[in-house]
Amino acid sequence: MIEAGVPEKPNMHDQIRKYPWLLGIKRHAMDYEKSLQCVLEEYFNINMKDDESAKKKPDFFCMRGGSDVLVIELKRPGEVAGKKEIDQIADYVDALRDWADKGNSEKLIGTKIRRENIEGFLIAHDYSNQSRVSNEIRRLEKDGIHCCKWYEILEAAEADHRLYLDIVKSRAPKDEPRIKELEQKQIV
Repeated sequence: MIEAGVPEKPNMHDQIRKYPWLLGIKRHAMDYEKSLQCVLEEYFNINMKDDESAKKKPDFFCMRGGSDVLVIELKRPGEVAGKKEIDQIADYVDALRDWADKGNSEKLIGTKIRRENIEGFLIAHDYSNQSRVSNEIRRLEKDGIHCCKWYEILEAAEADHRLYLDIVKSRAPKDEPRIKELEQKQIV
């Protein structure tokens, strides 16, 4: 999908929603959270149902696992992001954090969400090479807003799962047939 440069909507959105562990193993139990997306749409006065604004609608969605929340904005594989896109994900995360500070989450989703449990992801092919953009990316990382490249996401997911498999194999009996089957598949 990355190499083919498939559209972010619906292709890449659906992929991340279906496999949230692509953003890190600890996120495997997260689900799409439409109600939090609606909070942001209302805050930013975005009418997602209006066909005319469909071309201008943002590429974000929200996911939640317990009290952990992600605001995820995707750019099509092959597309370079810059200051505008970085500011946009920061605005979405900040708005949702402010909303959570007001104690609104328990009424809406039945769980108290704290601002420090809200993170953001902006995923693009690459980022413009301006030093201002690089400095902003480093600053946002400290604030729980991650600006990643598609290949970095894929490589990190592969590394996480290789490590997990190595741990499972090290704890399994030496004659475990399922482990032997996995090892044979890896050789091929």
